Amino acid sequence: MSQSPQQAQASKSYQDAWRAVNLLIRSDGSWSGRERNVCRLNRGDGRFEDVSYVSGLDLPADGRAFVATDLDSDGDLDLLLKNRSGRRLRAFRNDVTEAPRMLTIRPRGRKANRDGVGLRLTLKTDRRTLVREVASGAGFLSQRPRQAEFGLATDERLRSLRLRWPGGETRTIEDLPTDGVWLAVEGESALVEQPLPRKRKRASEAVPAPTASGVRLAEPVPAPDFELESTDGERVSLSGGGGKTLVNFWATWCPPCRTELADFARNAEEFKRAGVRVLAVSVDEPAEREAVRAFAADQGVPFPVLFADDQTVNAYTVLQHGLFDRRRDLAIPTSFLIDEAGDVLRVYRGETAAARILAELDAPASAALPFEGRWIGSEPQRDFVALGAAYAERGLPGPAVQAFERALASDEPTPELANNLAGALIQIGDLERAETLLKKTIEANPGNLDAALNLAALLLQTGQADEARSLAARVAEARPDDASAWSLRASAAFSLGDSAAAETYYRRAIEADAQAPEPWDGLGALQASASRFDEAIESYERAVEFGAESAQLHSNLGVLYMQTGSPARGLLAFQEAARLAPDDYGAQLNLALYYLQSGSLRQAAAWAEKARAADPSRREAYRIGARAAAELGDRTTARTLLEQAVEIAPDDAETRALLDELREPL
Repeated sequence: MSQSPQQAQASKSYQDAWRAVNLLIRSDGSWSGRERNVCRLNRGDGRFEDVSYVSGLDLPADGRAFVATDLDSDGDLDLLLKNRSGRRLRAFRNDVTEAPRMLTIRPRGRKANRDGVGLRLTLKTDRRTLVREVASGAGFLSQRPRQAEFGLATDERLRSLRLRWPGGETRTIEDLPTDGVWLAVEGESALVEQPLPRKRKRASEAVPAPTASGVRLAEPVPAPDFELESTDGERVSLSGGGGKTLVNFWATWCPPCRTELADFARNAEEFKRAGVRVLAVSVDEPAEREAVRAFAADQGVPFPVLFADDQTVNAYTVLQHGLFDRRRDLAIPTSFLIDEAGDVLRVYRGETAAARILAELDAPASAALPFEGRWIGSEPQRDFVALGAAYAERGLPGPAVQAFERALASDEPTPELANNLAGALIQIGDLERAETLLKKTIEANPGNLDAALNLAALLLQTGQADEARSLAARVAEARPDDASAWSLRASAAFSLGDSAAAETYYRRAIEADAQAPEPWDGLGALQASASRFDEAIESYERAVEFGAESAQLHSNLGVLYMQTGSPARGLLAFQEAARLAPDDYGAQLNLALYYLQSGSLRQAAAWAEKARAADPSRREAYRIGARAAAELGDRTTARTLLEQAVEIAPDDAETRALLDELREPL
């Protein structure tokens, strides 16, 4: 058996593992989801009979808890079953063939224990002895009514009931009723008859459930805001309309989506009069954009039709995960009703009639609960910190900042919250605010190592390597198993020119976590700078193996492959860099240069054009494009590109010489 350490210490890998398990379960995963429930009948002779199938309780729904109680007041015990992967709550009514006979005892203890928890009841009959105990819990995640039920045969005679209260008092009652519900009061020797509750309607008489409508949020949530391209080529903000906005996610291949969209179109004037802007966001593949345009034109959709990108779909999927306990991905059709302030008010999952959405626009802002009552203690609040962290993990810093700022506005600032907000601010480029926030956090809580590590990364990014190295060293010494701290300390040393120390720290990071890609990436860059190309290739390949997806890493690896005589592998690395960063200048330029050197002039010209589009202010792409055009015989294009390169760098003598050569007549 493992032993606890003498001093409390955090284990990042342990915490991450449990967090991953919990996320898996909340995403419909389960440890025992394929196991059917089991129900066994006590035969009364020491044996049990498996009646799982005949009772109808053998559901493959990952049952977690059950309670036996008389739901319909007919004298027998029914079952309530709590599930994870099926319907959340199932009620099983017990309809016995013969008239049931049950004696129910409800305890009332003294003031300190009004519910009589701990009361032990022993009922003796002419056939047997039955024992019950009033408990505060019936099993995992379950609590049955605090009473004792005795199921009896029709001709069974009662002899005595012994009550042993938790305080030690014991009473025996011999004058017993035959059945019914009775109150036992601590300190009294007689039972008090209780009126039976109103008998519930049978299933055939039950009132049908109302038609499902949108889920109204008890606490509105900031809507992730993105600008998307419309079928008309305009850029449209999802939550910047000045009034209410209904954002509808749909696709041309989804029949319910098409039906719903047609209904929305028929009610376009009603939406407009109600001050609601409708945006139809297509999640069709990028290759299907023309089909989306044709569909919108054919159907005469009277409101903007937008093309979703990956970030938008990811953001609204994360939002849905945060709003609902079951973490299912964004299904279509799904609509989000956003108010004037940019907050989500309602979520409509599945095909929903326009009339219902319009009818619910002015619904009262009462608690979004399926029952009446009041909260004992404080009302539950949305965990904006968890929502922001989920955004950040999916690479969505903008929505993360929104969520963290909402948490900051609604609660006392904590070091964890400030640190998370600063990390998201760094990602969106608001470095000044992030630095101020981190320094205040560390000043208030010098032991906050996560904030210190984030500040070190920010300082290194802004050229303050000395201070970054000092902070990273403090974290690394305090948390010797933190690969990120050692890796950051190494990067700071490397930027200061201390390559020997940097290599030592990178290797310490690898010792702490051999599968972390960052130290392998940094070590590869250090080895490449020292012309240790074979070692650098091995380090970079390890970084890729362990999940690094940096375009810069693949570009560096491609250059090393080229330098060591492996052009085919170099091409693959350059292509991967361009795939990871389609708008990255360096990734496009490397491919343009590769194709130029290999004689694939048209491909060289095409990639040079992509590089110029990514960054028009750098001359290398113009020169490569000009050389490709010249070798293809297109001297006019070559001259134009070189003239543009000279405008960018007027003092570049080599470019001017090339331009002069092209200006000379053939």
